[in-house]
This record gives sequence, structure tokens and C-alpha cells, in this order.
Amino acid sequence: MTGNDLDAIAEIEHDSLSGWGRNRLEDELHQETGWAYVIRMATADDIIGFICGRSIHDEAELYKITIKKNARKQGIATILLNHVLDLLKQQGVKYCFLEVRASNAAALSLYRKKGFHQTGLRKNYYNEPAEDAIMMKTQLAP
Repeated sequence: MTGNDLDAIAEIEHDSLSGWGRNRLEDELHQETGWAYVIRMATADDIIGFICGRSIHDEAELYKITIKKNARKQGIATILLNHVLDLLKQQGVKYCFLEVRASNAAALSLYRKKGFHQTGLRKNYYNEPAEDAIMMKTQLAP
């Protein structure tokens, strides 16, 4: 992800729950331990999703996976997640953490398929609408 991608990503975020604004997205680009990737349609060079997070030493935290509304349920989030988890393993990251809305069944299913398990619950973590966050973790390397 580059600064040139921010307008397209902000538009995708506008259509999602707990969407980040352009300023927050731009801040993520400047995080020393951060990483962010986009996925594009091959035919139109149109950004259809992105993923971002941060890594410190042997731990990573996945902050966001967002897919464009008309591109959801096509396996794009799986492609992004697989890419990042493979990169993290190559970098020697042992654990990856995340938080997800309790009602986000699609994301919960994806994360469980990728080996994440629930480690806790944050009551009323999200707003608009208010909702609990499920805390999850997976082990990437021994």
C-alpha cells in the first residue's frame, strides 16, 4: 500500500463497519513496525481490498482486512490473509493476534480456518453499533 492508494482505500473503508478515515490510514503507512498490502483487479488495476497490521519482534497484530463491497465472498480476504501469514512466518513471527466484531461470522469463520482461536472478549469494544470484540490468536512458528 502506498500513499497513492489512500483515496481508493478510504472509499472502501467508508462502506464498512468501524471504517477508518483517510488520516488514520495515512498514519498506518508511517508506522515503523507496520505493514499494509492491497489487492487489485488484474484487468482494471482497481483496488478491491487491503490488509494492515504491525509486527514487533516475534509477535504481530492484524488490524484490518477490508474488501470492497461488490468483491466480497470471493475469497479475496483469504488471499490477503494467506499472503500476510506467509510473510510473517518468513520473518520469524511466532504469534499473530487480532480482534473482530462478535457478529462478524464470515471473518470468524475465516480466522478459525486459518488456525486462530479465541483468547478473550472485550465487552462493548466497538461502537456504531456497540458490540463486543472477540480476541483471537494463532501460532505461526514453534
